[in-house]
Amino acid sequence: MKSYTKAAAAAIMATAATISFATSASATSYENWLYNSQSNKASKARWIENGDTVRVCDVKSDGKAAKATLTRASDGAELIVVNATNGYGTCNEVSKNIPENITLRLSPTIYANGTEYFYPDTDMTYVRWF
Repeated sequence: MKSYTKAAAAAIMATAATISFATSASATSYENWLYNSQSNKASKARWIENGDTVRVCDVKSDGKAAKATLTRASDGAELIVVNATNGYGTCNEVSKNIPENITLRLSPTIYANGTEYFYPDTDMTYVRWF
């Protein structure tokens, strides 16, 4: 009986160590739609973790294009920029291999004639963090 108990205890400890290692190294992702503004919703964007994809859509007929920028949170480096330039109701997406061990921010905006519009009530947020 003693050897069975020791073996079971060793198996439980090994499993617990594996689980704690896996959870401490894993990231949390946010994949819901984000809007350029809560008061003037004109573009929406989302991060799709499986495939490292940013999708952006133009959701307002206002003559402006939708834009989303994925940045590395530590230094603001732009990793993916994607535009939806074909008018209201259109979407576009870009996929790129992004390292798994970095925290990311996604910023949906709109632009026209070289001017990018930012709103104080934007949904810009972290989409992956550790």
